[in-house]
Amino acid sequence: MSRAGGVGKAMRRSAPTTTSNIRLLEHVNLNVPDRRKAYEFYVNRLGGAVHPNGTLQSQLHVNFGVCQFHLPFAKPVDSGACAVPATDLSVEGVDAVPVVVDEFYGAAQLWDGIIELWVAQGGLSKIEEGEDVCVCASEDEARRVAWRALEARKRGDVEAARACLSDEARDKTSLGGESLVILCPFGNVFVLRSASEHVAEELRELGTHPGNPDTPQSRVIGIAHVHIIAKPGSAKEARAFYDALGATATLSSEDRSLDVVTGKYQIFSIHDDERAVDHDACETNARAWAYHVCMYVNDEDIDALRAKIGSAYHNSVRFKVLDSLCAPFQVRARAIAPRFYLEHEIRTLQAPMCPLNV
Repeated sequence: MSRAGGVGKAMRRSAPTTTSNIRLLEHVNLNVPDRRKAYEFYVNRLGGAVHPNGTLQSQLHVNFGVCQFHLPFAKPVDSGACAVPATDLSVEGVDAVPVVVDEFYGAAQLWDGIIELWVAQGGLSKIEEGEDVCVCASEDEARRVAWRALEARKRGDVEAARACLSDEARDKTSLGGESLVILCPFGNVFVLRSASEHVAEELRELGTHPGNPDTPQSRVIGIAHVHIIAKPGSAKEARAFYDALGATATLSSEDRSLDVVTGKYQIFSIHDDERAVDHDACETNARAWAYHVCMYVNDEDIDALRAKIGSAYHNSVRFKVLDSLCAPFQVRARAIAPRFYLEHEIRTLQAPMCPLNV
């Protein structure tokens, strides 16, 4: 899944801009079929911390600084689910919690793009061993490898993507690098980038989540850049939505990529590609494709925020309990562009779960 030259230039812009009305892309949802494997990867491998309040009988929440991955493994009952006891958040403790659900998710969700993560100084060396890893000499090289791995994953299965990474790694002569590409057990593709001490310190100063250790995390410390592909024309058409939110959004010279500043040292990018999944079908596609992100914005008036997103407003039927509790602090949008549907959970800074120091 080769990206055009103009896209490569856009993807290098990770400036610490804070003028955007979007303050943070806080989490991405990825359904997982196995909570133990998810724990082993996100917590033991990448160094995340289990969020004690968000981890329920049907899902695992893992913190990376002020960011998270929400990893549902089952559909909760309509009445909701109880939080996992905070006394034991080890893999054995989480795995032992009784599951009360309507149904398990039998398939893993795949993000139709790549996700870049910030890693603390020295953290890459703690992650780089394994057949699911390719160490790269530069961020650009890592992105090229990551897109090829995603293409292999979409053509086949996790093993096809893993074989792609193995082939790439075998062709390299260097034993070190500033970035690496890694697959989760279910086939999602991540680029891990080494953050300077200055960037790492600024990211830590943004805030924290319950469950984070008192000492700085030694591995992944935040989401750096989320890329997703969409049907041709979507990047240009989606700009109106982010402009209405007051975000800082930049189109590439060919109008094929849109970069949205979503936080300090953080970007969300939409890239036009005919091979993109039809996101309008995600709800009926056995949830095979990931379709949910959460962002925080500066707005305080929830009605004014709802007016900003206009026709993109989405009344979710999946989060009855959560939405009833968080209604004063969040809205959802979905129809971002005519051919690009991605559920955005948009929260105000007054939301009780906001991790930012505000």
